[in-house]
Amino acid sequence: MQPCEHKANLLIILWKNLKTYATFTLNLLIGERALMLKLLATVFFALFLTFYFYIVSAEPKPKQRLICQTHPMYCKILEMQPKANKQWAMRFANALIRYGKDYQMDPWLSLAIAMQESSLREIHRKHTTIVFKDQCKKGKCHKTYQIIHGYTDLSIFQFHIATVQAFNFDPIKLSNNLDYAVKSHYKLMQRKLKKCSYLGNEAWSCYHSRTKKYRKRYTKLVKRYYFGKKQILNSTKRSMSPQNTLKASS
Repeated sequence: MQPCEHKANLLIILWKNLKTYATFTLNLLIGERALMLKLLATVFFALFLTFYFYIVSAEPKPKQRLICQTHPMYCKILEMQPKANKQWAMRFANALIRYGKDYQMDPWLSLAIAMQESSLREIHRKHTTIVFKDQCKKGKCHKTYQIIHGYTDLSIFQFHIATVQAFNFDPIKLSNNLDYAVKSHYKLMQRKLKKCSYLGNEAWSCYHSRTKKYRKRYTKLVKRYYFGKKQILNSTKRSMSPQNTLKASS
């Protein structure tokens, strides 16, 4: 091979290598640019979704605004418990208002209590216990036991088993009948208000306990969910008279 041919071949090989390197570099730059464009597109799309769902969707529709104006308790229930069924929320709100009028009590306070007790869910608190038994056969007896799974607190208002027994409530209706549960709640609250009328505006806290320590804690917890316009806490250290208490609680 002549020296000139050899140099020409080297130049051709060098040119091909340079061309390959240039193509690789260009593809790499284009690839990075495409990646950056994808990232930017993703960011802008995420911002758009945020704007839409948190700003546009947050604005209530005209029909929804009308419903909330005429039935604010229904909307508040859905706000506090977004997973609640809308039909259930409407039935619950109507029951709270209807029986609140019948018993002359504040339905917003009952809603706050339900939120504190169960987060507006019809749940039953489970409890497991052991029951001992005497098993006898032919005059000879020995101890046996049985593990029983049951419930201690029922419904959206968490009626304790002792309360169910004391007031002769129907546990089956409490567990599957919302209207009955709300009415039973007001019956129980009516009794508690009379027993603790000396506590003034905080007489309702006896719904949870008559022990001062537990009542104080309970009032703070329930207050977080109260959106009514009445006074549910004592504004002064001096308690109100029983007559004024019943008026304030109505």
